[in-house]
Amino acid sequence: MKRIIAIAILLGGRCAAGLAQMTFNLDAPQDDRQARLSVCDRPESQPLQAAYSEVIQTRLLPLKSDDTAKIFGPEIATATNWWGYGLDARRRSSGPTLARHPADLVLPIFVPGTAWVSGLHSSDPARNKNHTDLHAVGDLGYVEFYYANDGRRLETALIYFRADDKFIPLTSTNDFAKRLEWDKARFDALKKWLDDNMPKLTDLGEVEVSASAPSRLDLGGGTVCILKTQDLHATAATFPYQIYIGKETPDAGPAPDFTEIKSISHPGESIAFSLDGKFYRLTPKWVGKLPAPKK
Repeated sequence: MKRIIAIAILLGGRCAAGLAQMTFNLDAPQDDRQARLSVCDRPESQPLQAAYSEVIQTRLLPLKSDDTAKIFGPEIATATNWWGYGLDARRRSSGPTLARHPADLVLPIFVPGTAWVSGLHSSDPARNKNHTDLHAVGDLGYVEFYYANDGRRLETALIYFRADDKFIPLTSTNDFAKRLEWDKARFDALKKWLDDNMPKLTDLGEVEVSASAPSRLDLGGGTVCILKTQDLHATAATFPYQIYIGKETPDAGPAPDFTEIKSISHPGESIAFSLDGKFYRLTPKWVGKLPAPKK
């Protein structure tokens, strides 16, 4: 078995810190690149950026690979794949030339122009199952899922809009105000579509976690969730840290099967996960003293 290696291959992007991550530029075919760079940090965009990130974290990333087609329908055939290997490469080699994205795809102007995924990659192309799948969100937009090397776990997800007859491309900073209004309306409609078509979230509220012992959370119906914090390499007083999420089962013994890992970077940050086909959201509250940073 060939070892897993970290490769910094970027499709028009730049390298993130270290070889374990890579950053890539997002496709924004409707807009002038310089105009986007000029408006991306405007204060008007900040609340929408936060709402966009929460939708990604709490609605899309908890999904399993089997969930996406059930919710959004079959994937759209595209040439998107950040490695150039894996499933999409095989599609390209065996079929017609595909476009990277549909022509009417719109990247919201409040979304940063880059994203990142893991840089861990196998030297054997046959073992690389990482890929991207693009799905339509009704007639409102698209979601793009980036799967890890196992082909099932989500690395990240992106939301795009679909241009209509009222769409305003960003050709200069003068277009910002009108375009932002279009983006707001589109985002509100897309969030409503997700609420109407995706599994409902059970909000568990604030849940205490600590480094001293795992937290045991009774979800009802005989399902118990275990939350275990990572052995931290913290450099700040309480952040960042990670939470391992798993299900308690009678035959698992003292080590539950942790199926999800969530990163917590600031107080009040909510996370979401799924167990047994049901979806949950909670807000971790750190209690107790953090372990000292490792040296």
